Amino acid sequence: MELLRKSVESRMEERVKDLQDVALKRLTQVLTDDRLYEASPFQVVDRGLKVLQGTGVLRSDAVAGSGGIHAKNAIFIGSEAADTIREGLKAADEANRLHSGNGEKVEKQEIILDAPGT
Repeated sequence: MELLRKSVESRMEERVKDLQDVALKRLTQVLTDDRLYEASPFQVVDRGLKVLQGTGVLRSDAVAGSGGIHAKNAIFIGSEAADTIREGLKAADEANRLHSGNGEKVEKQEIILDAPGT
């Protein structure tokens, strides 16, 4: 009986692997189909983003509440969150200036944001 169970498990693992291979092949076909992209670009991009999120290349922080998307070493955030960060940095600069002992302004750091429309 144990041998039969192991045989069934082995075949199930092979079938799942085969299904994964077929799914990946079909997904690749859809994402690389230029005609489909021209007809429905947003749907193709949406599916591509889901693949990237599922494979860990992109990670959404919706659970944490920031609404940002992490892409390996880059973090994309909304304009409201960026404004909040800018305000916080300005306040930190002012606090540093006030408590540095000499009242001089400290060296400012440049923040570069690559956002659509900026």
